[in-house]
Amino acid sequence: MVSPSSAGQPVGAPVVVVHVGAEGGEIRLIAQQLTTCWRYRYTMLDQTDQWLDEGASSAIHRQSTWVYEWGDALAALDRYPWSELHPLAVHPQFADRVLAAARERLAKTASVLRSERRLIAWLELCHD
Repeated sequence: MVSPSSAGQPVGAPVVVVHVGAEGGEIRLIAQQLTTCWRYRYTMLDQTDQWLDEGASSAIHRQSTWVYEWGDALAALDRYPWSELHPLAVHPQFADRVLAAARERLAKTASVLRSERRLIAWLELCHD
């Protein structure tokens, strides 16, 4: 396990690993390469209140803390049903890992038809 103090310095700018959306919001998993590893965090934008109140409320922005393991990044993202949302973008460098994670999560959903449809969208995006 990598600790923040031993993770090294940033090598480049953060990249969007995966970007999913739904009506009223979106979630992005962000990664940044460090000298010794990668670090990850998610950002979430929820505009549901704006839709319901016709703009009376402001959007909610959330951002997780950085984690330094892929499994920890997925665990943080799993607070939301990200694999069941509409996939918008996947960074090519992470496509195989994202597809494997989405496939694993979709296999556990109750609706086989919905799961198959969503998996097709993930396959198209990750192998584009």
